[in-house]
Parts: sequence; structure tokens; C-alpha cells
Amino acid sequence: MKKLGCYSDGYNLFPGLHIIERYFLEKESPLAVSHLTLQELTQMLTHPSPDCHYVRCSANYSRQLLNTLSIQPENVSFLGIFDCLIYEGNQWLPRLNYFSYLRALFVKKFKYHKINNAVALICKANELPALISFVVGLGHQQILIFNESGTLDDFSHVLKHSIGTDLKIYKYSDLTQVNINTNLMINTIDLESHTNLLGDLAYFNFMVQGGVVMDLYSSTPVNPFLFEAEKADLSTMNRREVVSYYDYGTLLKLGLISSFEREKYFQLYSEIATID
Repeated sequence: MKKLGCYSDGYNLFPGLHIIERYFLEKESPLAVSHLTLQELTQMLTHPSPDCHYVRCSANYSRQLLNTLSIQPENVSFLGIFDCLIYEGNQWLPRLNYFSYLRALFVKKFKYHKINNAVALICKANELPALISFVVGLGHQQILIFNESGTLDDFSHVLKHSIGTDLKIYKYSDLTQVNINTNLMINTIDLESHTNLLGDLAYFNFMVQGGVVMDLYSSTPVNPFLFEAEKADLSTMNRREVVSYYDYGTLLKLGLISSFEREKYFQLYSEIATID
């Protein structure tokens, strides 16, 4: 039986492996997923003779582990985050593949997206550098960051990921006062626990016609935030779309499925995700 590892803490921008595990069960081709503790993962990293060759990590835990990894790809070192560990050449190497898949899916779905307006980011601090890098990579030069305080503790760290961009930071409570044309909004936090913020966002007062709203947090079939966005004639992308595409690319890269399974994969994956 093939085996993958997962080191996560509930919801995270980078998903766990439970839907992948269910997918292979439905195929009657079991793939075991081992949910690792910090002690178990540390043991794997210090004594590289693992029984699995891929470990999915949450954003929070990846930052904790980064200093223990002597070899880091440039994007991992620069952004201070990774989404998985892959066993190659008798050693564990951190990789950040999530945003490559996100970019590929975004470009495919929104091929006529315009970059001359601002981007609004509502996210956790540890995800911010990578999301800034993502939108700058799309070509955007103006970024609006929303958080509870309206400030950033480590502003210099964020600035190095946004050279040449116009960066502005706002409190959640100031959101309805913003008067800057924005055509991309990305959310990665639990809006249902921020009811006032959700209510203010639903006005989409600073979004331009034809803009894109992405919710990378909620995996529920009915998403009130995106429902309101669609009522406002905005295009949307939900977490389930991104996660299924990301997992598909991962499984292809690991050689666990073939491209001939694509249609079956997305159909079955969607059914499993709906049940979960």
C-alpha cells in the first residue's frame, strides 16, 4: 500500500490529504495517509529512511520547521513558507507548489483578467508574503491589505515581497470607506466568524465590473460570500476548485494517477468533497 504523510492543524490554506485518501478508497486502490506528530516528523527529518516520500504541511507548521531544513529552494527561502516535503536523493526537500497551481488555474479560468486595478487581500499574516508574490506575479502593482489592526508587525519583511508596488493597509472596520478601484479580492480567513466583515464585504463597493472574488477558506457547497459576489456580477473562484486542481497536480507529479484519469478524478473528487 502506498503511503503519504500529513502534518497539519485543521483548516489551512494548504489542505490536508483526507479527500485524496477517500478518493483512492473509492477507486478500491487504498493509499494510506499517516497523520504525523511533530515528534514523528522530526524523527523522519533527522533519520531519513521514511516509509512515505511525500508529506503535506500546513502553513503554520512549515514556518516552524523551516530553520531545521538546510536545503531550501529559492521561493521557499524567500517567502518563508512551504506546502510539502518531498523525499529526493536520500533527503527531505521543502517545496512550495500551491501557488504555482493556483496561478495556472487562475490564468486558465480568467484569461482576460486585467491588471491595471488594485488587489484586496484578506489573509493571515503567515500567508501574506506568498499571496503578495502571487498577485505581483500576475502583474498587479497596487495591493490593499485588510486586517484587524490596520498595521503589520513585520512591515519590512512584507516590503521585500512587494518591491515596486503601492501597498496600503486598512482595518476591517475601514473597508466600506475604501474608494480604490479593485478587480481582484482574495480571502483566506473564516468570514463566518467575522460577521461584520462579511456584511461589509458583501457590498463590494470598491470592486469594478468584471472583477474576480476568490474565497480560499470555505469548502462548503453554499458560500454566502461568493453568492453575493455572483449577484454583483463578479466572477468567483472557490476553495474546492483550487484544492481539487492542486491535489490533481500533486498526484500527477508523484505518479499516483495518470492524465487519462482526469475526468474521473474531478468527478469523483467533487462528489467526495461535497459529502465531506
